Amino acid sequence: MKRAFSLLEMTVVLAIIALLTHLAVLNLGEYRNKKLEKEADRHLSEIKEAAERFLHDVGRLPRLQPHTNSLGRISWTLSELWEKPSHLDYCHLVRKDSVSFAVGWNGPYLKMPFGANRLLDPWGNELELEDSAHLKRLWADAQDNVTNICHYGSSGREVDKKSLSLIPNGGLVADLILTVDAASYDGDIRCSWYGAYENVLTNDTQIIFSGSQAVFRNVPCGPKAIKIVTSKETIRFVDVKGPVTQIGFKVQ
Repeated sequence: MKRAFSLLEMTVVLAIIALLTHLAVLNLGEYRNKKLEKEADRHLSEIKEAAERFLHDVGRLPRLQPHTNSLGRISWTLSELWEKPSHLDYCHLVRKDSVSFAVGWNGPYLKMPFGANRLLDPWGNELELEDSAHLKRLWADAQDNVTNICHYGSSGREVDKKSLSLIPNGGLVADLILTVDAASYDGDIRCSWYGAYENVLTNDTQIIFSGSQAVFRNVPCGPKAIKIVTSKETIRFVDVKGPVTQIGFKVQ
């Protein structure tokens, strides 16, 4: 004779099943949140890399640009990273003082935005700053260059904020020190650097004597052409990095 389950036994079994199901759902939710947080971290890293490439080509960090949607509402977006602004030229060679240098927008720096003309975190929150935002996700400096970006995780709380600086390690500017050895040359030496800023080449020049140093303060970091003029002209391309970049020239 088969023994049937009592009501108490069935209640206990159902309670255990419900508990295990609840724990499984919790674990699944926790796993999903951790996966989304890793994806959000990766998005921030991609934006940082894109901003650094933009900085090298254009000569400044990206700025927020106005975008008008189909309803006529204006929002702000980092679209400079995937869509060429009208005021920037496509990357092309610019020549100044016999120095040729590639200047201009060479994107897209992001393959595509994470939303429809907006950057979204994995939870659907807009990353670009706007007046109605409850939590600030972007920071800009006095020139409106975007310098920091963050997300607030699955909880959307300040305590879970993860922030990433878009400024390259070492900063945006450096002291550039040029030491010139020109023992066989008797006379002034003209030291110059040239670098991109939006659509033009910016530059600075100092006059020194052989064996001495030209010290340029607050030079924007990034690719630069260095020109040394003695009885002949020498041009070298270098990547200026903060806080100090030192370069030696030996002129025959």
